[in-house]
Amino acid sequence: VSSMFVVYLLEWWRWTADEPSAASLVVELWPAARAAARWQMDRSAESGLPTRLVDTYDGLRLSRYNVSCFSALFHLLAMAAARELALSPPVRDAAFAAECDAALARGRAAMDALLWVEGRGYYRSYTGGEALMSDSLYAQVLADTLGLGALTSDAQVTRHLAAVLQRNDSPYGLLCQTGRYPLPAGAGADNSIWMMANPNWASLSLRRGGDPHKALSVVNKTFGWVRDTLADQWNVVAVYGGLGYGAEGLPAANSHYGYHLVAWHLLFALTGQVYSARSRSLTFAPALRGRFELPVLVPAVAATLSRGSDGECTLAVAAAGSASLVLHTLSVDGVAPPAGVLPVKLAPGQRVSWGGGAGARTKVTLSSLKPVD
Repeated sequence: VSSMFVVYLLEWWRWTADEPSAASLVVELWPAARAAARWQMDRSAESGLPTRLVDTYDGLRLSRYNVSCFSALFHLLAMAAARELALSPPVRDAAFAAECDAALARGRAAMDALLWVEGRGYYRSYTGGEALMSDSLYAQVLADTLGLGALTSDAQVTRHLAAVLQRNDSPYGLLCQTGRYPLPAGAGADNSIWMMANPNWASLSLRRGGDPHKALSVVNKTFGWVRDTLADQWNVVAVYGGLGYGAEGLPAANSHYGYHLVAWHLLFALTGQVYSARSRSLTFAPALRGRFELPVLVPAVAATLSRGSDGECTLAVAAAGSASLVLHTLSVDGVAPPAGVLPVKLAPGQRVSWGGGAGARTKVTLSSLKPVD
């Protein structure tokens, strides 16, 4: 909870800094966010990573162990987010930002020393064992969406993902955790499918240049099972049965739950979108090659990003149901519109296209949506 309070405040600032009340809210809540980050540091005094924390995977009871990978990564995320807030114009607390940098560096070193298993290429789930948790890197998904970069290293994340898919896969999705008990070991949190792991695996893979078809097939294993075999999208539960105890793939716990909604991050992973309301910056690093059209997620704006067969990119704001989009920076894979195009204000029904063989075209009116009688 303490780590996510810091993250939510940074998310608020990144997405709404252009609103009149944004800076005042950051100033109001910064003392609480600073205290939350300080609590994380104090809890990590012994080794550089927090000890014996409860997390959303409460069924695994990872708080029994000195350090868990899941909570350790959230600590690194909190330090990275707190640093960004400390350096933001409403706060300007350079001294605390330096403390966050130091805590982040110490935490990264501890990740390697305590949790990284070099010979097998994965982060152990907790100290004192060799268990492998499928969703232990969830905090990195959040860091990617916020544009905070790698909390450890992309190479380690990529190796970890490969180990998870090789060791924890099942016909219904990724088993929550392997290596603590021999499987099958009856019903239990380890031998079950929690609905965050598959979409988070895909988001992490896409952000690191993984094959999009493979990544989306990992998501579709769990989502397709619920959609096509169980045929129950109305009641997506948190946990489905694992292997060897007669409830394989069947609903096991917490009806109408929201774990699967972490798939929201897949949209950001597919487009590689990073947005800053303060700098009015919108950049993309799409995971897809060739032609595509994908949604753009910016507050109050309904827009799409597309790329044609000739490589031309188009950012289009919907003709209805959207506010205008003002940008000072815009690029796809580092390629920006030609000089003179930016800054640009795209009103509803307008688009800007650049790259490819067509050159730059700005403010081309889209067809308006006609009301339905």
